[in-house]
Amino acid sequence: MSEFCKTPSYLFQKTPNSIFYFRIAIPKDIQASLQGKELRLSLRTGLQSEAKKLSSRLSSECYNLFQKFRDYSNMGDEAPQQLTTEIIKKILKQKRKDFLKENDYQRAICSRKLCPGFTNKK
Repeated sequence: MSEFCKTPSYLFQKTPNSIFYFRIAIPKDIQASLQGKELRLSLRTGLQSEAKKLSSRLSSECYNLFQKFRDYSNMGDEAPQQLTTEIIKKILKQKRKDFLKENDYQRAICSRKLCPGFTNKK
């Protein structure tokens, strides 16, 4: 077994030591409707551990959205709102924002537990 941890295929960096990006293939059966083969989104983090957690959440969200897209497509005119690539990206961006905010909060709590006397006074 290799000692280094391989970066999952849904994560990539444009240059070494830069921020991570998330990418996921759009399933073939809905590519024509969504007008693309994949979705890409900046994760706004350079930390691989954080990027892995976030991309795992985004991946799950994408699979749920792809299924909703299929369900809406089968509903025809009764569909409440047709999902588009832009709407999916907007949802993913909100999920990313929520995750990063939650992660920052957890990091702040942990730093206070490790350094209880720490104050951030100016």
